[in-house]
Amino acid sequence: MRCNLFSIDIWKFKFPDLDHLARLSDHNLLSTLGLVHLDYISPAGLKTSARSWERIPGNDRIHDRDVFVPLRDFILEKSQEVWNALDYYKDQTPKIYQSWVNVVDTGGFALPHVHYNAALSAVVYISAGPNQGNLIFEDPMELALCAQPLSRKTERMRREIEVSTGDVVIFPGWIRHYTTTNQTTNQRISFIANLNGTGESFDPLAQGEHQ
Repeated sequence: MRCNLFSIDIWKFKFPDLDHLARLSDHNLLSTLGLVHLDYISPAGLKTSARSWERIPGNDRIHDRDVFVPLRDFILEKSQEVWNALDYYKDQTPKIYQSWVNVVDTGGFALPHVHYNAALSAVVYISAGPNQGNLIFEDPMELALCAQPLSRKTERMRREIEVSTGDVVIFPGWIRHYTTTNQTTNQRISFIANLNGTGESFDPLAQGEHQ
């Protein structure tokens, strides 16, 4: 008998209104978001992201803007499904506490990272296509597996999710992930939201931890 233990699930949905996404990709609209250039360098001197723009901390609640409400509502609806499937606290419901837009130019990428304080993270691809940078998830057992005599080791410890305009990916925030490089002359544009639960058992949002 063979048992598959400790599997990890992510969820992929499709946002139904592509016309609205086209509106969100308009550069006149994007110019109102206060996007700043990113070229992060870690303490070790490694570049962690490049050739991209997004909102800065403290100015990251664009889900409250009217034009982003359809994305917000869709994420909340689907996140409730994910919340239930993960068997998270039944007396809580997911709520967005942070959101931003990420615009990635030719050659742009993001290296592995996690969203530490998020029970769930969601990405809506406003504009994306082949070779513009897919989403990669890493096996959390990577350190242990590196010591094993596995064939196709790198391939088995990574899972690539192909993304295109309208895709919505929801996953636990603790899963390490990154993107491949945008190899096209078109920008990849995405809306990202971090969510936690609000309810009786524990309500970090009410306590002001993420305001």
